[in-house]
Amino acid sequence: MPYPVMLVIGREAAAERALFVDRANSRKFPDVRWMEISSLLRRELAAGRSPEQIKQIEFVGETMDMASVLQWKRKILAAGPATL
Repeated sequence: MPYPVMLVIGREAAAERALFVDRANSRKFPDVRWMEISSLLRRELAAGRSPEQIKQIEFVGETMDMASVLQWKRKILAAGPATL
């Protein structure tokens, strides 16, 4: 995997709250989190597991916002994809 693999999970807004919110200004997924999983996948493969055996991972994601996106951009540009 020459580039980071990101797992992204979004939690949909509650239906009862969405009824009272201006839909033009609301977000469908107000809570979006992401986690880089390529290092975890490499570790599992190095331990002898096949890709088919990797069924679950513990999701420890961070909030996906502009600050976290810019942080990953700086990290990738500084280190290069081969070292991540």
